[in-house]
Amino acid sequence: MEKKRGRGFLIVFLIMMSALTVYFVFNIFFSPYWDSVYAPTGYFSLASMRYPENDSETFTKEQACEDIDYLVKVLGRIHPDCIDSVPQEILDCAEKQKQSFTDEVSSYDVWRACARVLHLFDDAHTMAGPSYSLDYLKEHKEIVASGAELAAINGVSVGDIFHNNEELVSYELDPWGIRIVEGLVSTKEGLKYLGVYSDTLEYTYRYSDGSETVKTYSSKDFYSEAAMNTDETEDTPYSSQIISEKSAAILTLDSCVYDMDFREFIYNFFKDINEKNIGSLVIDIRENSGGTSQVFDEIMIYLDHDKFSTAGGEWRLGPYMMTWEPSEQKVTHMDDVSVFGGDVYVLTSNNTFSSGTLIAEYMQDNGFATVIGEECGSMPAGYGDVSVFQTPNAAVTFQVSTKFFDRVNEERRDEPLTPDIRTSKNMALLEAMDIISK
Repeated sequence: MEKKRGRGFLIVFLIMMSALTVYFVFNIFFSPYWDSVYAPTGYFSLASMRYPENDSETFTKEQACEDIDYLVKVLGRIHPDCIDSVPQEILDCAEKQKQSFTDEVSSYDVWRACARVLHLFDDAHTMAGPSYSLDYLKEHKEIVASGAELAAINGVSVGDIFHNNEELVSYELDPWGIRIVEGLVSTKEGLKYLGVYSDTLEYTYRYSDGSETVKTYSSKDFYSEAAMNTDETEDTPYSSQIISEKSAAILTLDSCVYDMDFREFIYNFFKDINEKNIGSLVIDIRENSGGTSQVFDEIMIYLDHDKFSTAGGEWRLGPYMMTWEPSEQKVTHMDDVSVFGGDVYVLTSNNTFSSGTLIAEYMQDNGFATVIGEECGSMPAGYGDVSVFQTPNAAVTFQVSTKFFDRVNEERRDEPLTPDIRTSKNMALLEAMDIISK
């Protein structure tokens, strides 16, 4: 009896050790998250984030060159475009950046050098940024929230600031590049990065009626990240509204967050609109900058379709590329009372990005919805699912795509996500309501 117990224990022990060995071998040699400062659940990494105190630290030329070499090494190991080798133009750009360093290199110089290398991928997900805390122009956020848009700084349009610095921005389509610049110029560090910081700053804001206002700021008007968040609570990234007189419901998704709270929210939402006999659904993703694609899968549970077409793609796993083919995915509905069979409209803008774009793409290419608004900020066929790293010296944080996602409609692979009905971001909801009314 004791021998059998001992043999059983040994078998269990060997199975566990084999599983652990496979796990660590996969993580070390194949996982794109090895050495990542943010490893998703189920993956392993010993690296951790470092946060420099401020942006004033300087580095030697050797340290800066070491950072660029590390960046290129990670690209060669992670990015799908580097499966055979790192493209020559990337290597040439990296070498040019290293040669441009002087004996004393600022954190901004290293950040810019990393960004110039990553810019060449035409991949908005592969990008670089700082690790130190940022100082925000608090009033800027409040003005934009009131409906205005930033038109210019010190008389230079935001578009011109973007085009003058586009090599420092990772983007696929110009409108998204401009949005990145808008985010950068809302911080003191972003202004310095783009070379437009000065002691006095004039921000020109434009409202939807065409009127403009000019605000003048100085360094004392910028607040640290901690100070910005002291009195603020995080908003839920999804909400709903029912307009009974129009038999319409609006589902607003500002990001693709998938958890138990969202699942409960979305079930109650569809159950509610069915009980009230709502005939039209508007999915507003004009401010959705991405998240997880599981949000789309969850929405499909409640739409009156038995299946939908998915796109193919590739996943870089060390020296190998795992490929998945386009397929038909079956839908399992929660119950009969929550399945919605009415008309669906999807609102998009240049701010719709990543998994937000995926929602619009899958709805449009499957013929499930009418898309209204502006072109999305990212290409429907493009890169994503990033792994995050830091350079060893300047601690520049950079993320690298690990997957390539094709488009459901392969014939339109090289096209942006173009709405069925084009209109401005601010007019998209009114356009949808007008169609519903008619």
